[in-house]
Amino acid sequence: MSDEGGTDNERGDPFEAWLLPDDLSEMDEIPAGESRRDWTRFWRAITLVLACAAVLFFVLGKLTRSWYSRGGVALVIVDDFSGKKSHGSDVERAAQAALFAECGIRRVQFRGEQVGSLQKALKEVLAFRQAHQDEHIVLNFSFGSYSRRTVEMHALRALAGSRTLMVGAAGNDDTMRPMFPAAYDSVLAVAAVTLAGAKTSYSNYGDHIDLSAVPEQFVEEHYEGIEFYAGRGFARYTYLIRGGTSLSAPRVAAVAASIWSIRPDLTADEVKKVILKTCDPVAGSSLGHGILNVRRARAEVLPSSVLYESGARVLFVATLAALFIWGLVYGLSRPRGGAESEEDEADEE
Repeated sequence: MSDEGGTDNERGDPFEAWLLPDDLSEMDEIPAGESRRDWTRFWRAITLVLACAAVLFFVLGKLTRSWYSRGGVALVIVDDFSGKKSHGSDVERAAQAALFAECGIRRVQFRGEQVGSLQKALKEVLAFRQAHQDEHIVLNFSFGSYSRRTVEMHALRALAGSRTLMVGAAGNDDTMRPMFPAAYDSVLAVAAVTLAGAKTSYSNYGDHIDLSAVPEQFVEEHYEGIEFYAGRGFARYTYLIRGGTSLSAPRVAAVAASIWSIRPDLTADEVKKVILKTCDPVAGSSLGHGILNVRRARAEVLPSSVLYESGARVLFVATLAALFIWGLVYGLSRPRGGAESEEDEADEE
């Protein structure tokens, strides 16, 4: 300080004068309750925006599939559909669960114990192929035999082409013996693996296997009757888990049909390459090129759909986080009684 000029405050600091009013007592105080209410409104708006964005991305992901699905693909399931709960109906359910594009499913009845049933079924498939020459066809064979059958060999040779792709179950006997028709060169042989990526206890294996897949599993509940314990009756049920390579093969067939629906310009060999290229790695060569990865196969031919659905998941998690923070801020902003409550009430009035 100096006597001539006085203090810095007396001279006046232009920056201080710009930042602060002359009389600090004239400044309006922002009520604490109002500030908390502003934060509550802010997080509520953030939550609503994130929720709307998540729904939008989810819808766009679903619409993208339908926009790019051109159809013109038939998934033909050759199997036994007799009875209310048949092997063929389980195979069809497994295929439907893996589809990610528009595709028609056609049933062809085959009963292994009936003489001539296979020949009849293959004739029906050949007739369908000839009647729909411009259509892509994916055939699923969830049955087999350890011996080559002449009628089967001739039929598959006639079916093979750039618009036909065939998939077969490798078998459930835990053996390296090739099972036909899966072991034919023109058919994709599918083994079964667990969720951990290891061979199931029952699946066949060997160098003839093209790839593996986790089988779709169905848990069925069967009512058996009433049992009585200490004079009280209890319903008795049994639970049956249905799986096997029969339910691994249709997942591969469904992915092939979906790829063709989106990319009808691809040949059968090119569809096979997409499926095998996008497989997850597997130890050894006895389970083929790898394990079917439906998501990666879809991303290979329809990346926008996967991008939208991934964005929807991220936004959904962000919405939950914002909702939690909103609830937290709202809870903290509520008056807890006493003077604070009275001040808030006065502010509202």
